[in-house]
Amino acid sequence: MDKSSLPRGPIPILSNSQIRRFMDHGAIRITPFHPDQLAPTAYRLRPHSVRFQRKREENEIEVGTFPLSIRPYLLQPKEHVVVSIEEEIVIGKGLVGTFYPASGCVESGLVLTAGRLDADYRHAIVFGVLNASGKEATLDHDFQLARISFTWLGEDNQPEYSGDSPASYILHLDEKRKKESTL
Repeated sequence: MDKSSLPRGPIPILSNSQIRRFMDHGAIRITPFHPDQLAPTAYRLRPHSVRFQRKREENEIEVGTFPLSIRPYLLQPKEHVVVSIEEEIVIGKGLVGTFYPASGCVESGLVLTAGRLDADYRHAIVFGVLNASGKEATLDHDFQLARISFTWLGEDNQPEYSGDSPASYILHLDEKRKKESTL
């Protein structure tokens, strides 16, 4: 990544033209990148698959992953799922990404867990989604689930972490999931 032409000082929220500039310099990588998903100050994220756990009968639980490329997923009232997005996003040092629920979530009665993307994060991006409404909600590949905006902290303002990085919990979750899947 060539930082020589990036701004030295912080930028609270990058505009769409600044996001493209950072992408051209390799400081932001979004794969696949869809130009139509780039909004004035954010990039719209597309749902890819849904991990669910549903009670089928009294002592039976159905657990699975539902790819949204096949058909829409009907999220039942009060159901909680984990949604993976289509995009892989990698950002360079000095950048932080912040996730926000899209307005479609509010209109559909969905509650989204959102957070932050740090420069050292190299795992799938997922969101917890709860249908807090009293009716079914439809999730499909084109549903506006979340957006990410980017903040440039500046080349002289790099975050430093002591001990495990903020994303290290993912490794612990991966290990736990592997153990649970063998039970």
